[in-house]
Amino acid sequence: MRSSFITRSLVPILFVVMLGVGLPTIVTFYYTKNTAEELALGQMSQALTLLDADVSEKIRSVQATASFWGQEDVFRLALIEGYLGRSARVAANRRLAERIPYTSYDRAFLALPDGSVVSASVPAMIGVINVADRDYFKRSLLGQPAFEALEVGKLTGLPVLVVSSPVFNHERTVEGVMVLVMDIHRLAREILDQVRIGQTGGAYILDARGAMLAKPSWSREGQFAPLPQVVSALRDAAGGKMVTYGRGGDERLAVAAVNPVTGWLVAVEADGAETMRPAAKLTALNGLISLAVLAVVGVALAFVRGAVVRLRESEDRYRTLAETTPVGIATFDRFGRVVYMNQRALDLLELFPQEALGDAWISRFVTREGQPLAPGDLPMHQALAGRKSVLGRIIWYDKPSGGHAVLSMSAVPQDTGVDAAGAVAVMEDVTERVRIQEMMVQTEKMLSVGGLAAGMAHEINNPLASILQALQVIIRRLDPDMPANAKIAGEVGVDLRAVQAYMQRRGLNEFLEGIHEAGVRAARIVTNMLGFARKSGGDYEECRLDELLDKTVELAGGDYDLKKQYDFRQIEIVRDFDTDLGPVQCQSMEIEQVFFNILKNAAQALNEPGRETPSAPPRITLRTRRENGMAVAEIEDNGPGMPEEIRKRVFEPFYTTKSIGVGTGLGLSVAYFIVSQNHRGSITVESAPGKGTRFRVLLPIKAAA
Repeated sequence: MRSSFITRSLVPILFVVMLGVGLPTIVTFYYTKNTAEELALGQMSQALTLLDADVSEKIRSVQATASFWGQEDVFRLALIEGYLGRSARVAANRRLAERIPYTSYDRAFLALPDGSVVSASVPAMIGVINVADRDYFKRSLLGQPAFEALEVGKLTGLPVLVVSSPVFNHERTVEGVMVLVMDIHRLAREILDQVRIGQTGGAYILDARGAMLAKPSWSREGQFAPLPQVVSALRDAAGGKMVTYGRGGDERLAVAAVNPVTGWLVAVEADGAETMRPAAKLTALNGLISLAVLAVVGVALAFVRGAVVRLRESEDRYRTLAETTPVGIATFDRFGRVVYMNQRALDLLELFPQEALGDAWISRFVTREGQPLAPGDLPMHQALAGRKSVLGRIIWYDKPSGGHAVLSMSAVPQDTGVDAAGAVAVMEDVTERVRIQEMMVQTEKMLSVGGLAAGMAHEINNPLASILQALQVIIRRLDPDMPANAKIAGEVGVDLRAVQAYMQRRGLNEFLEGIHEAGVRAARIVTNMLGFARKSGGDYEECRLDELLDKTVELAGGDYDLKKQYDFRQIEIVRDFDTDLGPVQCQSMEIEQVFFNILKNAAQALNEPGRETPSAPPRITLRTRRENGMAVAEIEDNGPGMPEEIRKRVFEPFYTTKSIGVGTGLGLSVAYFIVSQNHRGSITVESAPGKGTRFRVLLPIKAAA
């Protein structure tokens, strides 16, 4: 009877219970395993993207610094033989020694074409170290920036990262090489130490030959040591695919990418057993189910619940990492729709979370010239379409609040092996960096014509003075009321009053007056050219920017010209002054000249026939404020604005869009040199067609050196 009950009832029940419990357990195990793998890949890919961007940015930053330092005159002079060179080397040594403590570099030195070090931040290198045999030095001698990772440095004998840049003389001939050195352990500490995946996972960098270049300072000996075949597999899988391999009985998971700037292999590695631990625990539950079905079901539910909690905690950690990172991060599905966007990305794009889920903000991406950018040209869509990483793309974005931001965007596809399941995009605001690059280009352009302007001014000044003096003498000697003129005219039988009448009727007096006006105008141009080419030698005094602006407006109030069809007195002036902004050290006459030139250009623009808002009255807005330790004065008009190709050239000498006889093209050039050279400040312009123009003048609060 009992046997029959067991056969007919208990066994089928147990079988059904076992099947009912076993199937969900198996399904849960495989689902948890796949989820853990995807989360691990997502975390490692995200860390790899940020790490790859950090490496690229670090190398570019060091290269830019080496190139910028190499342009300084003190380093050029230090390469010259003789007394001047020796004096310059003392100053160069001091400058390098002062800069190194405030940078992320360990050493810097200047080498002659024969490789000998003549100036360095470390005195022990001078005359002792020779780098003629280094590849980076040879490439820089050919006129190209270079970098190289060395296993043995000449000074310390330790692995180092070296970046070099050629130093050109004024004839663009390479006179020497500027070199910045960073110990590899510093590179690892700055970039790699912050990457932790679980208990034993982290990141490392291999050079192009596969040799270990840098690893975290917290790693144990042998913790990150992939074999050659693993390195080859990582290089083949670079781009988002995961590589699994065994080492010492442990399973390791790794993803890698080839850095586009250095050619290094950047890898992120984690312990496979640690990553797959939730799935392994569920596997152990299958054995317990066969002994106590009901108990195992309860235990299995508890473990599943624990695994979900751990996954949620892990997701929270990843979200915290994404929300606290200084760059914007956004994830997209396979159709290019936003799945997630961190707060930094929302701030950069000036969006609310619900706005980010739509696609209206995509239309705000434009080209440098302001033309709309097609969605297919955006990095995230390119990553989805091409299934490959798009790194460091520069894109312009029209902000809802006005103006535009320059973004550096990178995108990496999330590859499933068949199709791209989505993409991860990283964005960074590089507006200030691009603005500084434009200022550097503009400054170089200004310096190149400074000497030409001075020479032309002096050459023109002498014959011009002779012409004006001769003209004045001619007019005086035709005056019949002067006794000397009357005497000579009587001796030769000429009636000066008849000559005056003839000149009056033939219009000769108007011709003489025209010659005089042209000469005076040419003299003003020469004066502007001299001001453009020279530094002022005046004394600095404490001045308030709002008072200088008011004084300049009062001076400009008398500037009107019926022939040019504008009257400054008919323009509305709006003042927005920061009363808490203290005085600045400047030369008041020169700053008034800067403000006057800008105000006069604004008045002329406000009276152009092509102004697109004729219903709005002409208006100029004056502002002052403090910004990043600088005093800022803004002059903004609601005129027709100007296109990008004109905006980039407004500070060039002799460049003007006005007709002949109206503008010389020197006003804004002189303003640029007064601010940048005499006052160690900066002047920029923002404008777009139909949106008016705004000039920003930044002056240091302290006295210029």
